[in-house]
Amino acid sequence: MALDKKQLKTLMTKAANVKAGETLVFQDENFDNETLNTALRNEMSNLMSEGGYRFTANRELVYALLSEVVDDLLPKRVFESMNQFAEIKNVKDGDKVTFKRRKGRVRGRNFVTQVAQAGLYEVFRLDNEVFDMPTTSYGAAVGLDLEEFLENRIDFAELIQIITEGYEEILYKEILRHMVALKSNTLIPANNISTVAGWSPRRFAALLGISSAYANPTIFTSYVFASEMIPEGHLATDRQKEEYARNGYIGNYKGTNIVVLPNSFYDESNEASAVVLPVGMAWILPDADRKPVKIAFEGSMQTKEVDLDDWSKEMHFYKKMGTMLLANPAICIYENTALNEWPVVSGPIIKESDGDVTPTYTRLV
Repeated sequence: MALDKKQLKTLMTKAANVKAGETLVFQDENFDNETLNTALRNEMSNLMSEGGYRFTANRELVYALLSEVVDDLLPKRVFESMNQFAEIKNVKDGDKVTFKRRKGRVRGRNFVTQVAQAGLYEVFRLDNEVFDMPTTSYGAAVGLDLEEFLENRIDFAELIQIITEGYEEILYKEILRHMVALKSNTLIPANNISTVAGWSPRRFAALLGISSAYANPTIFTSYVFASEMIPEGHLATDRQKEEYARNGYIGNYKGTNIVVLPNSFYDESNEASAVVLPVGMAWILPDADRKPVKIAFEGSMQTKEVDLDDWSKEMHFYKKMGTMLLANPAICIYENTALNEWPVVSGPIIKESDGDVTPTYTRLV
């Protein structure tokens, strides 16, 4: 099929997005996942098979197009996974990344947190409605090369997914670092933080009351934490019981939506020290500042192939990104310290520490 550069990029984009069982149209022909990948392999193999300087030029062309495809897809996939709590911008290389802070009911203490080059947190006072956000260069190495695709060991969509998921994980970890840093009383009022060795409906309701006084809040937490958020006093409706049986947690608690954040391990030890998300923490984020998390992509992604000592190859990617979090007095944090050592857990399911309240187990039935 002798494609020009634009057509080849279109074919790569379609191959990156096609799903199993789906049929797509390319140049007036119908393709499924298998035939689309075959067509792309044949086209790329023809480019790679030319000798001399053409081989080098064509290989650089393929990597340039690969970078463009990832550049197009990465912001979209980050938007799909983080849109509920993050505002995302994509700017040209060298352009300033600016965000607006909405003025209104939330006044007084408003801050921006960002991670410095050395990994330390810097806090800036916001005096202006519009502010700039710096970006940082992130590199990623993928232990595979185009030959794995050309030799039919992986599909093109899998190749792209490996790359984009790596950058999504980088952003997610940076955002979590910002969110954990909010526990410092220098960022949000002390009354906005509750630390309990268990699940206390009364304490949590108090935090919901603080946040709701400013705007409509949303609860962001782990699956483990959400699974213990059960309406007390046998107040669960039949619909909530069905939802709990189906998902393992209830999607709305006392009128506030619950968003379960993804979690994983840094390694394969399954130890508490390797957990990505602090499963015992729940963040109550209102929409007072629209979406409190800000993500920016600057410039285009750079790609190159690197030869290793054992003659294997890696693909290296380079992208400038930035994250920050707007902190305000409407944000609240609940920490269940009984879950701090998860997967090892301890402590009561419910602990009421205020007044003469006897801890009881809440049941759905």
